[in-house]
Amino acid sequence: VAALSTGVSGITTLHTDAARKVPERIVNMVSDRIGAERMENDIFTFLDFAIFLSRRPRHDGSLVRVVDQIAAFSMENRERVCRLVFDGGIKAESLPYETWAKFRREGIVDPFLEEGGIS
Repeated sequence: VAALSTGVSGITTLHTDAARKVPERIVNMVSDRIGAERMENDIFTFLDFAIFLSRRPRHDGSLVRVVDQIAAFSMENRERVCRLVFDGGIKAESLPYETWAKFRREGIVDPFLEEGGIS
């Protein structure tokens, strides 16, 4: 999380059973419990999305990985906000305001368009 707070884009993996549980999982991996509250705020400030993948069977019996959930994180009015914006193939909750602002700054009109929504 410290690296993400510098503005550098990044990607990582971790094990959990739902996209919403990513902040809790990251905090649980930290040995310093004194800074856990600050770290959780940093997670909601600097981590934009968590993507949960699952395996689904194909018609031939093989397995394929699919995006099962996407959670968006933000801080709004000093409150931690997590919205499950994609769940099992359908758009669920709306994106947090701060997330929309980041998309607009990058010229993305609708992130849910297959073409990426770039204007």
